[in-house]
Amino acid sequence: MKRAVPIALVFLLCSMFFSPGAALAGSKAVLNLPVLGANGLADDLYLYSCADASCASPTQLQDYGHITNVPRWPKGNGGPGGNPPAIWVFLNIAEQGYQYYQFWQNAGDCWKSCILGINAQGELDNSSTTCAGTVPIAPNGADGVASFTLGAAMFTNAQCGTPPAKMSQTNTLPLRSLTFINGASAKTICLQTDSSFEHPQCTGDGANKITSQTPYIINSSDLVNGSNSGVGQVSGFQLKDGDEWIDTGREVPSDQVYATNLEWTVWPQHTQHTMGPTTVDISLVNGFNVGATLTPDQDCVCSVADTEGGVPYFVLYKAGVPMAEFPKPEASLSILCPQGSEAPISQDNKYGCYSSCSKARYYESADQDQLCCSGSYNTPATCTDPPSRPYVQNVNNYSTRVYSWAFNDWRGTFTCEPTASFTFTVTDIEQTF
Repeated sequence: MKRAVPIALVFLLCSMFFSPGAALAGSKAVLNLPVLGANGLADDLYLYSCADASCASPTQLQDYGHITNVPRWPKGNGGPGGNPPAIWVFLNIAEQGYQYYQFWQNAGDCWKSCILGINAQGELDNSSTTCAGTVPIAPNGADGVASFTLGAAMFTNAQCGTPPAKMSQTNTLPLRSLTFINGASAKTICLQTDSSFEHPQCTGDGANKITSQTPYIINSSDLVNGSNSGVGQVSGFQLKDGDEWIDTGREVPSDQVYATNLEWTVWPQHTQHTMGPTTVDISLVNGFNVGATLTPDQDCVCSVADTEGGVPYFVLYKAGVPMAEFPKPEASLSILCPQGSEAPISQDNKYGCYSSCSKARYYESADQDQLCCSGSYNTPATCTDPPSRPYVQNVNNYSTRVYSWAFNDWRGTFTCEPTASFTFTVTDIEQTF
């Protein structure tokens, strides 16, 4: 049901400048770099931090000291397919004054370099910055993070020079993780991550029991080669120890799904290549059977947008503060689910809700392509019916940054720095369990 996440984001090269004294959230900045190789810069970049514009004593960065294109990750190898994401470099900048960065590149006939100066407010030091074509993008809102688009001809005016000795091609790999917490009233829930719903007793590949006392963690060693969830869904639960498992999230015996989707794409780690960003979201495109929140484990920077196809911008999300939440505390199933969209109630199913799309498919309605943004409706311009439906309106009114139909994914998609770790917490919706 979910459309592919658009992770290869492109920033508009517009002349946007910072207002004097604008605060920069968390003293972070993001560099959006041109593609390396035939269609951009000639070769790998080496990035150093400097105390002043002279860069007399440069220090190579540990995480982004060696910058390359992000390697492809095809579907055949467990990845999302499509083009690799853009090259993003995430910087911690000085709390006071200016901090300077020096890029070096082997241009073939000689080594060339340029300087980038940024202050604590995310302002560019034009007097010392020599990287040609640098465009500052203003922070968006109080939690916005400054970003800079660097031109493909950033060394145009640079002179040949002698690079620092002992350039390292090894970047430090982050210790990242994904944590799943059972915050529902059921003693044990079954999280399935292979999209099959074939785990009524929570056994087999892709099935994980999560008790109210013990979270399920995908740790750093499990993420070295990446993790592409497709979807993660709660397929069953036990109210208390010894109870029968109760299937949920689809009508039995059909495969009509109405589950809350927990989704993530964590790119593989390569010590000698720049990693792609981590993408996370909560999707209600199929409907819902549980509540969920998404929280960063440490402060992290993510790219978001405000409209489908809108210009993305960067936001700092604070550790322990939910980025996405469904539902808001005041909402119950009766408020969220339009009459006639309730999921089947039987011995093996508890309450849930069909989305507009999954309901149309369940009843084999003539307008299912229209509501599912499929067939001739598979574009933002042609798929305009879902936002007028009560299901979508209810979800949008009683949630934060989740999405409820195919071309609403801008509302729930977070594309974040690759060092980020996240926690998904499964919660009750009134009458769900």
